[in-house]
Formats: sequence, C-alpha cells, structure tokens
Amino acid sequence: MFSPIFHNELENNFRKCDPWSSESLVINDHSGLKNKVKVVREDVIGDVKDSSRSYGNIVRSLASDITDSQQSVDDSNILPELDQGAADEGNFPGCDSHQLDGWGKASGLEEQDPSDIQVDNNDNTSRRSPDTLGDDDAACSLIYEDPYRIPTKMEIHDAITTKSRRYITNVNKELYSNDNSQVPRDTAWDNLAYEILESELGEDTMLTRLEKQMKLFQEGVKKGGIFQSIPLAFHNWKIKSMFEKRAKDAISRGKHQSEVGALGYVVILKNNRIPETDFFVPKRMFEIRAKHSSFPAYKDDQKAAWRSLSLKFQDHDYESPFDLVLQTGRTSPFFNVQSLEDFYNSYNKGPTTLKKYLCSLPVYLETVIEGVRRGIGSYISVHYYSHVTYNFKAKDGRRRLARFRVVAPDGPGDRGRLRPEDQKQLWLLDDDKDKESRSYLAGEWRNRVEDGGVTYVLQIQIREWQSGDTYSLYNPSRAWDDQDTPWLDMATIRLLSVLTDDEVNITSYSVGNRPEHTLDFPEATSTSDFNVVPYVYTEMYKTCFNILPREPTALIPGGGVEYLIHFVTSDHQKAGIDSGTGSECDVYIRLMGSDDRTPFVRLDRKKNDFARRSRTTFSVHQKYIGDVQCVKIYKVKKGEDSDWLLDYVIVSTTYNNNCYLLPCCRWFTDQIPQHQLRNGTATLLDKEPNYYMRRQRQAEVTDRQRIFRWYDQTLDQRYAGLPGYNEANDDINKIPLDLKSDHSQKLLNEWTTLLRDKDNFYKRLRHNMSPRSSRDKAVEEACKKEVVDVVPKSEERNILQYIMNHWSDDGEFGRQMLNGLLPQKIRQVKEIPSTFPVTDDMVDDLLEGTSIEKELQAGRLYMASYPELEKFAVDEDLETTSETGSSKEEHDRKDKQSKDGQKYLCAPMVLFRVKGGSLWPLAIQLTTKPAANPVIYTPRDNAGQYSNWQVAKLWVRVAESNLHHFIRIFNVHLLLEPVAMAIARNLPAVHPVNKLLYPYIQDLMTVNTIYRKSVLPEDGLLAEVMALGSNGVDFLTQQTAEFRSFSSLNPNEIFAENGTLDRKHLTSYYYRDDCLALWDAIRDFVIDIVCLHYDDDVCVEGDIELESLLRDLHRNGFHGGVDLPKRFSSTEELVLFCSTVIYQATVQYTAFSRGMIDAYGFCLNAPPCLMRSPPLVQETDGYTAEYIHSLLPPGDLYESYIDALLIMTYGFKEPKLTLGQYPEGVFTEEKAIIALKSFQKQLSEISSQISQRHSDLSDCNYDYISPENIPVGIRA
Repeated sequence: MFSPIFHNELENNFRKCDPWSSESLVINDHSGLKNKVKVVREDVIGDVKDSSRSYGNIVRSLASDITDSQQSVDDSNILPELDQGAADEGNFPGCDSHQLDGWGKASGLEEQDPSDIQVDNNDNTSRRSPDTLGDDDAACSLIYEDPYRIPTKMEIHDAITTKSRRYITNVNKELYSNDNSQVPRDTAWDNLAYEILESELGEDTMLTRLEKQMKLFQEGVKKGGIFQSIPLAFHNWKIKSMFEKRAKDAISRGKHQSEVGALGYVVILKNNRIPETDFFVPKRMFEIRAKHSSFPAYKDDQKAAWRSLSLKFQDHDYESPFDLVLQTGRTSPFFNVQSLEDFYNSYNKGPTTLKKYLCSLPVYLETVIEGVRRGIGSYISVHYYSHVTYNFKAKDGRRRLARFRVVAPDGPGDRGRLRPEDQKQLWLLDDDKDKESRSYLAGEWRNRVEDGGVTYVLQIQIREWQSGDTYSLYNPSRAWDDQDTPWLDMATIRLLSVLTDDEVNITSYSVGNRPEHTLDFPEATSTSDFNVVPYVYTEMYKTCFNILPREPTALIPGGGVEYLIHFVTSDHQKAGIDSGTGSECDVYIRLMGSDDRTPFVRLDRKKNDFARRSRTTFSVHQKYIGDVQCVKIYKVKKGEDSDWLLDYVIVSTTYNNNCYLLPCCRWFTDQIPQHQLRNGTATLLDKEPNYYMRRQRQAEVTDRQRIFRWYDQTLDQRYAGLPGYNEANDDINKIPLDLKSDHSQKLLNEWTTLLRDKDNFYKRLRHNMSPRSSRDKAVEEACKKEVVDVVPKSEERNILQYIMNHWSDDGEFGRQMLNGLLPQKIRQVKEIPSTFPVTDDMVDDLLEGTSIEKELQAGRLYMASYPELEKFAVDEDLETTSETGSSKEEHDRKDKQSKDGQKYLCAPMVLFRVKGGSLWPLAIQLTTKPAANPVIYTPRDNAGQYSNWQVAKLWVRVAESNLHHFIRIFNVHLLLEPVAMAIARNLPAVHPVNKLLYPYIQDLMTVNTIYRKSVLPEDGLLAEVMALGSNGVDFLTQQTAEFRSFSSLNPNEIFAENGTLDRKHLTSYYYRDDCLALWDAIRDFVIDIVCLHYDDDVCVEGDIELESLLRDLHRNGFHGGVDLPKRFSSTEELVLFCSTVIYQATVQYTAFSRGMIDAYGFCLNAPPCLMRSPPLVQETDGYTAEYIHSLLPPGDLYESYIDALLIMTYGFKEPKLTLGQYPEGVFTEEKAIIALKSFQKQLSEISSQISQRHSDLSDCNYDYISPENIPVGIRA
C-alpha cells in the first residue's frame, strides 16, 4: 500500500512469517545467539600483590578458553521455504533452542499448527545465593550481602583489583566494521572503565568514588519515606524543564538526518517458558511503528553514540498499548534522578565537562563504554535493551520481573564496541568521525526496508522473585546473568514500509505506554530509588509530547486532492459526543489507499458535529492515495462523556468520483480510542487486494478472539452440560461494549425492575400460594378480569380475545396444537402406541361410523406426546397409576400430602383426528408410561361444571406451555449463541458469511447473559413460576445431550419426519405453510450471496476462515457432541448451514415467541403450572369452581409470569429491522443489493398471501410469522 513492498515483498517473503498458518514451525528460543556478547564474572582470585597483573591479560586468558559454538548461517535459512499451502497463509518460523544449528538454522523440524507450538519449559539453571558462594566468588558476594551495609574501602579494593566485571565477546570477521577504527577481529573485547579511572584519578580517588557509588546503589534499594516526595517532585520538575528546552530545540531544527522510521507488524509467539498473560497472547498481532536514531549524536551517524530503537505497538502518532524505548548496551548510566541530571548537564558541553562527568562515578564510564557504538555499518548490527525493569504480572499471580531486548536474526551480532584507545579517549570521540556519510545508517536501513523488509525478534528476560531478593534487581546499571535469566523469544517484528519524515517527526514514544494489567513499575519513593527512572522517563516523554507538533508540517505537492468524508453517528442513547466537555474532543483521520496513505489529519469540527444521529461532512485536502481501502479514526479525549458510537463513514474521492462506504458500528472510548474501518465490500481472504489488507484482516480476527472468549464451564456446574457461551456468563458488565445496544440496556432495565427486590419478590411467590380469592365468582370471569388487570391494553390482540371466548372448545384446542407456540409437536401416526390403549368403544361416536384402524390407514390420526417430561412430571412420592387401581380416597390422600407451593405437570399423550382440515382431540392420557389400569379421557367425559375432559385438556396445556418455554430457550438461544461466538471470533467483518449472518445473532450474547442471570438459575424467574421449576436446566442439559445435527432443524426434514409435510390432510396447518415458504425464500437469498463469492465447491472447501469457525464451534461451542464437518465441502453444505441459522434466528424465534401473550395471557387456557397433583381417577360428577380455583396458580404468581412474558416479547415492539432488511452498509456490491431486493420481493409476496388468507378466514388467523412481523435479531 505504502511502497511496492506491500504488493511484492509481502507476497514473497512476509507470507513466510504468517502466524495464522495451520502449520507453523516451532518458535525460536535462542539461548545462544550467533556472535552474542557473553557477560562473565572472572572467577579468578589472587592476592592483592597480584593486582599488577594486567586486567586485559586476565580477560584474554579467559577468552582463550571460550569456543565459538555458533556457526555462520546463510540468511535463507532464517525464513525457510514452506509448502505452497502454508505460504499462502504465511508463517513465522522458529526453532527450539535444542534444535538450532546456529541462529535460525533448524534441523529436522516439521511444520505444525501454531496452537501446538511448544518450547522447552525446563530451566535447569539456578541462581546461586550468598550461602553457596565459594572463595573465588568474593567480588560477586558484594551483590548478595546485606544491601544496607556499605562495604569497607579494603573490600572494594580487593574486589576491583581481583575480580572486575568483564565483557567477553566471541568475535569473527563480521563483528566489527571494515575500517581500522574498531577492535581487530578475533580479539576479545574488554571494558576498561576501572583501568581508565585508576589511570586518570589514581587508586585512592577511584576507590573513594567507587565507595560513593556503592552507597548510592544501597540507597537505591531503600524505600524513601513521606518527606522524600518533595525533593522527588522538585528534581522531576528540573529534568522536565531541561528536557522541554531540548525538545523545543529539536522542533526548531526539524527531523534529524539519522532518524528513520518504518511501519510493520509484531506477532506474539508461543513460548511455554513465558508465563501466560492477558497482553502477550500467542498469535496476537499489532501494527507497529519503529524508529531508529542515535543519541546524543542526533544529526550524525559518524559519531560514537548510543544507537536507539523505539517501538510503538500501534500505527499512531502517540497512542499505543505498549511502547518500548531501547538503546545499545546492556546497562544504563541512569539509575536515579541525580544520574539523569548529571548526564543532561554534561553532554554536548565539550570534552572537559564530559570527562568530568564520566570520571565522577565509575558506573558512568563503565555503562557509557558498554552502550556507545561506532562504525556499526547497519542498525541491524547491534542489540537493543530496554534499560528499565518491569513488574511482570502473569495470570498465575506470582511475582516476577522482566527486561526486554530486540535483536536482528539476520544481523552479525552486537557490533561496534569501542577499541581500547577509543575507550581511553571517550570524551574526545565527539570530534573523531567515521569515514561514512553523516546519515549512512538511516540510508542503509531505509534501503533494507524498501528492498525486502527488516526482521527483528523481541526477547524477554523473566526473573522470578525469590526469598532474599532486594530492589537491587531493579538497578538499570547492572545486567542480569544470562544463564540465570536467559533471553526468551517473545515476538517477531517485521518492518515493511518506510515512514515519511513527517510521521517520524510527530510520532511520540513513551515508556509510560504499557499494558498495566501485565507490566508496571513499582512506586518510586525517593530521588535515589531505582524505580524513579521509568517515572522520570514517562514525565519527560509527556513533556515532549505536549510541545511536539500533532500534525504534519510538510507541504503537500500540488496542494493535494480533495476528499469528502461523511460521518454518521449512531442513534444509541449515549452515542454522540455532545454533552459536557466531550464536545471538545479532537477527532483525527488517516486515509489509506492502494497507492499511499495520508498522515493523521485533525478534523475541524464544531460542537455538535458528532452528536447523536448526526450526519456531518468534512473536506480534507491531502495527497493522492488511489482507491480507498481503509481509514483509521482516532478520538482524543478532552473531558468526560466523550464515548462515541460511529455507525459508518463514507469517503468520496473527487479525482475518480467514487464513493466508499466503510461500516463501523463500534464505540470509541478512552480505552479503545482508535478503530480501523475497511471498505464495506465483502471479501474472502484469498481475494484481498494486497497483503497489507490481508494482514489487517488477520489482526482483526486476533483482536476478536481476545475480546470474545469462551467461558470455562467447569467453573459453573449449573450450566456445565449446556452448549458453550460467552465469557461474561451471567455478568452483564463483562459483555463487550459494542454489543450493548440501547435495546439490550432497556431489556436489562426491565428485568432489573421486575426483580429489583429479588428476595422479597421470590418470598412472596413462594409463601403466597393460597388459592385465588375470587371463590364467589366463576373461574372464567375471574381469569378474564385478570387479563384486564395484568395484560396491558397495547398487548390485547384479537387472538387473545378469541381464546378467552373459545378456550374450552375442542376445535380451539386443536387449532392451538396446529398453529400455536409449539406446532412442531404434532405427528401423524400409523399405529396406536402400546402405551396408549385407546379402543373403538371409547371413541366410536366420534369417528362418524368408521374405526381407529381405518382412520390410521387413511392418514387422518395424529398424536402429540410428551415423554421428555415424564421424569419431571410429579413428585417422586406420587404415582400416576396404581397396579390395583386407584380409588378417589387414595387420590385425595396423596393430593393432601403434596407440599406447600409444590407445582405440578404431567407427561400426557393426545390423539387427534383430522376433520375438515383441522385437528380435533379424540382422547387424552396423562402419562406416557404403560399402566395396568390406564385412565383415558375422551370428549364423552363432559359431566359437571368443569368436566374431566376439560381438566385433562388443561393438564395437556400445562405440559405444552412448560415444554414450549424450554424448547424455545434451547432451539434458539442456546443453540445459536455458540454460532454467534464462533462467527465473532473467526470471521472478520468483511467476510461474506459474517455479513450474511451476524446481524441476526449479534444481540444474542447479551440476551443470553441476562437469561443466565435472571431466567435460568434455580432461583430464576422461570424456575419460580413454571412447573418444571429448578429442573429446567436439567431438561436443557438433556436436550443438549440429545442434539446431534443442525440439519435436524431444517423444516422440510422436521415436517417430513412428523408426517405433516403432505398438505392434503392438514389444510389449516398455516404454521407449516408459512415456514416452508419462508425457508425457500431464505435459502434462495443465501444461495445468491454464497454463489456471489464462491465460484465452486473447491473455493468453499479452501476457505480457512470457515474451517476455523467450524473447528471453534465443534471444540468450544458443542464440545464435540454435534455432528459438524471439519470443513464445508460444498456450497450446498454452506448454504444449508447459513439458511438454518437465519431461519432459527428469525422465523422459528418469532413462531416460538410472538404469540406468548395470546396463548398465556388467559390463565385457563395454558397456565404455567397447576397446584395439585394430576388426577388418578375420573370424577363422576366433574369438578367444582372451587377445585379449579385451587388448581390454578395464585394470582401473584400469574401476574409475575405475565410480567416476564411481556419482557420476553419486548423485542417485537417496533423492531428496527424486519426480515429482509439489513443495517445500512452491510451489502455494498451491486449484485448483492440485487439479491437482497429479490429476497425482499419474495417476502412481500408471502406477506400478501398471508394477508389474503386472513381475509378469507372467519375465525382466528395465524400471522405470527408474516415477514413484516419477524424482527431481525433475537432481542429478548
């Protein structure tokens, strides 16, 4: 995008480094780098008399015993060629340390899935404690002794004269530059700081200053008291003032020639030796900015200087989740406030001042010699160290410290160390220059990036905090031992495009940018505290940031071209930046195209430009970028109430008159201030326009997997047997912000209001179980009054009124079985089950001269049976039948023994006969178990005010209402949440399947979280009001165990299996007719969209993102219990899956839900439970009104039940979108829009047919699933 690399090199080289490959190499754990600098403490002890022995000779004698086990390797081995499949996906290769032959050269390694990458976690090295030190470790013991005791001068003298800390380097011909300014090849390098100081100052003076240094180090270990805060603040202010002046000087002089930056990616590697954290998640990808420079020789690469590498884990000018500022040299001269002041007061002040500084403390000269480099030849020829120590916070909670470094795997090692004569004249090197040009490092590195990109490896040292450790471990002037704390590979960095000078100049890096939940710094309590350094750094960078330019200063050639950028803010209640100080927020935008990208440009906005529901257009003049592919938008907070929900952006380019729609639908917050928006065109991975967009796509998936996480169901045994669900479980506050719509918030408020005083609410339900008080009125009149009192007028529909007037009719009973809330339950029977011994004698007058056998043969007998409820039907102490028969007295005795508040249901069987295209009940049995003396009810049993037949039908309606609620929850809510999770985690927003499906299921995770909190628990609302009670979750677990395939949800298969597909008999089965018509329309639309993007079955099978979706769904969604393919092998399989998801989330959800107030609003029609056990015998004279009153649930319970139903149907009130409509901007391609219009036309025809049918009916219409009544999305 920004250089030819994004189109050429990426396709050839960087694809070798793709962490999303299903087959990836084991990562590197480079315990021994090629040509690495090895830190050694001389284990040579001698008498003080031997102090005349040359330090250099001692070092070289040790070096002669060190063999170079690293071999030179060809650069081609760094990124080995992969097979074509892996290359298409790309891999970051790596090698375990035990499998390396030199840097990056793997032997006998096979490619494997990144999720299976393992690194040896055994660390056999151990740090020696003071108790285990021998006589030859005398000097080392100074580090481990009591940090608060100052060594004597003699102890210091003995230490430095017999055991100086030395840096030994195994060198080869590539380690140093080709000129004569560096140490000759094949020579050990020696840090001569102490020899130089002894020569310059004399032994006594040097020892005195070393003693002073030791005291300062001891003070760095101590923690200051409350009175230390004043001097600490004062010194911070002084340093900030100095730094501010230098920053202003930097602005005046412009960008340094030696500064160079690049853009690329960093990918976190999987390394088992690195504890698991929230931030450094394997495979996680970040865009990254990098800058190289020299310090303090900003303008001149020829001079001796620290070489610097700054990394920003975000493509932004200043915001970032993590910044690293690294320099050459393992140690730093800055270990407290005074050391920082000493340095900044001396550099660039001439040789005399510099020499005075370097000689003032031995650590200054030692660390400067260690860090300064000359003649390195390339920025990749050195190693870069963080110079600050972090607290490393892993998930296991153990205390650890961490340091970072960056190395180049294809570099020659750590080059450019000063030769002895340079060390001895270090303060004069400012005037001694290399032979190269002043900006040769920047130019050489820029060419590397443009010619093939630059690869670095980010490494980490992790030190476990052990008993006896002190804060000396935070001392930046002292390195950790590589054997005790080896460098571990953490991430691979690829830099691919050079940043413009403007971008380099305005990009600010700060060690204060860090993931505080993973990395932080201990509190600094005094000016001597080692931990004060990172805090001072942070303040210095803040000062720099506040005065550096925020926008580019370079002129645009030719004045640039005009871009019209149109913003549409959401209508969410809190979407706009229009309240309080939020109106002052600055918004920046960057446009990225096929040829180039613009810098971040601040939009000149007015107060309400981004208010709720606002539509605002800005004109931006910037350089030509070609076809717009994506934009980055960044919101700067300047006060409270600044969160912003942006719907989409439209970019119009005047040079080609194109408009690009870029959907957003995401929140900009203080925690997430930046989003990248892509062109809304649906695109498959292998059809991305360039590799940059492919990387952005994969980075989006990585972020999605971090945001949408599966809940560990072993932590909550209540729902352990259910399909997988979101990490939020039952905590609405953990739901990702982008899922919290206005609707979901209102839904949560409704449930909260209903259950506000939960304890008293349930207490009232449990203890106010006395029969209804209206005993003097007819039951029917009391229940009708209840409808008036409980059901809002707005919810009273013609169907509810019809049911209230006809609830006791057999024809209405059959109508609700065909076109009610659970119409899939009806099945055609070819023979009467042995457990339902109905005979012709029982129903002969109802068969109109025929017989049961003849009706069976004619296909006119149907049955509804509820065996799944049998185990939950009655209390274990109650039996439904008796082998010797059941007397009325026995039934009464058992009925009286029922517990207070016990709620009952049964598992009935109902036989129906078709008459005139409708169902009419013939017989009812209240159990599905075989019985010696079964009780079968028929319409003949009609004696009394409330007959046995009416009561039997009431028990059937209770069974159906309970089954309906939990089947609805399972078939829609529980089965589709894993699909929503898998789509959110594995498909980027531009994937056509995501665009096709996600609008239907995006609210489901929020709704289900509310359900797990308020509806499903053992003390939840359904458990309190339904007869299934606390057994509801057990029932759902049973359903989960029995569910095997998504194909079983296909309505054609369901009706065929039930024997109800033939329209010859059940002509009034409107539910079936509408379902099949809608299924065909949905399937036709899905075919159009799928075939628009997949040319053939091979393309479908090769979609690795769909493969990842299925794998995630199989492993985490259904725990291996559902028959899912490893990959979709054909367009037909994909079409069936997508059609099923849309159908379940729209048609079936509406069929289950829309009529609940109609069916359940009148208690006598279908109560949620009954308060007495099922009858075991028939009552000769039927039942009285008093008995029916005692049988029905109490008024308070029923009122709460209706309140819950009103919330469950809340999503049908004025839905934003109905079936056939998509959010604006989801489909932007012309062919997709044509397919959508064709779908809408089919739905309109179905609506017309249903409306026509309604006008032809004289009784009750079925219009629940007319397309205009079907909302998009599961909203309650």
